[in-house]
Amino acid sequence: MASPMTLLASATQTGSASGATIPLNTVSMLDAILTVTATSGTITAFKLWLEGSVDGGTTWAPMAPDVTADASALTCAWTAATPFVVNVSAAPALQSWVARYKQTPCNAVRVRWTLTGTTPSVTFAVLACGK
Repeated sequence: MASPMTLLASATQTGSASGATIPLNTVSMLDAILTVTATSGTITAFKLWLEGSVDGGTTWAPMAPDVTADASALTCAWTAATPFVVNVSAAPALQSWVARYKQTPCNAVRVRWTLTGTTPSVTFAVLACGK
């Protein structure tokens, strides 16, 4: 049975940061959905990825998704060489991206992002469904 989770509640972000530690418990597969609902300012880069921890949140490492999908463009990309759910060098479109992690060999996960520019602002949320 799938377990819905909020990895990061919708909020306006104005710089780089990371979200709270989310325990995965028995989740071994994860689909993460990033939804951008607003942007403002001049954005020169917006990158978002998931990090996993095997010790409950003391140490973190990037998790590379097996595949990502740009929901509005209806395109998919195999992403073996990059951990990014989204990696854009301008304001992201108001849309959703999906990343599938076929295996999650960790017991906790968090969202991490970088946001740069002149008074950059992006409102987004990250939801997930684990199995």
